[in-house]
Amino acid sequence: MTSPAFKYPESAFAGGKEGTVGYQYRLLDDSGRVSVNCIYRSSGDAEIDLAVVRRVNVSVYYTLKGFDWSRDASRVYQDTQTLSWTAESRARTKSDENSLIGRLIYEPPLPPPYLLYKFEGAAMLRGRVNEAGAVDVVSMLRSSGDTHLDALAMASMLKYKFKPGEAFTFDRMFTFDYK
Repeated sequence: MTSPAFKYPESAFAGGKEGTVGYQYRLLDDSGRVSVNCIYRSSGDAEIDLAVVRRVNVSVYYTLKGFDWSRDASRVYQDTQTLSWTAESRARTKSDENSLIGRLIYEPPLPPPYLLYKFEGAAMLRGRVNEAGAVDVVSMLRSSGDTHLDALAMASMLKYKFKPGEAFTFDRMFTFDYK
């Protein structure tokens, strides 16, 4: 399947929504153009479902070897597509560290309670910063292996403050070493 450039639905992205959509499609002609007949598994969000249908309807599927239009034209096929907020935010993450540092107002220190906890680990988190400069969504990319350390890292991530401006996402590794 080849697809044109795809734009994630803005309100779904802003709401951190994602999902998998199962659909049935049929070929429109022997060039591989398709049309969705029905959705048999909804993502639970109408905007994501509609985005998948629009994406599929402008896509071109490669026909299989041995495909015969006169014989196979009436067939209905099934497929699924997943729209993932995590994958989309990774694509939107600013790679320029200088622009991130230029907007940073407050970077919280690691909370001291972990020193008393006597466990070690590293948690990788992704934070979404809104237009006001506050972190409003935190997602766990990789757990430290300990729920207490993960909770400390997430609480710390929510305390970051940035200058107001365009919303963006950033990743942060929290390393907890007990010494």
